[in-house]
Amino acid sequence: MKNEIEYTDWLMTGDEMRRLRADLGGWSQQRLAHELGMSLSRIADYERGYTRGANGRPVVIPRHIELACEALQARRERGEV
Repeated sequence: MKNEIEYTDWLMTGDEMRRLRADLGGWSQQRLAHELGMSLSRIADYERGYTRGANGRPVVIPRHIELACEALQARRERGEV
């Protein structure tokens, strides 16, 4: 059980995704969805915490999405996006 808690501690939350969009120059949910190859509704669900897991707890944003967001930030800093 302790490992599960530690694992979820470093996953991105909806609030962090919202801050990421602000850091990217105020990107819309639609733009982030497009850049990540995801649906707008999925981004909105993640940010609002509407997506729920089978156990009833909020689903955290998967690590591969967080890594893609970090890559977008790095590209933005280099002026590529």
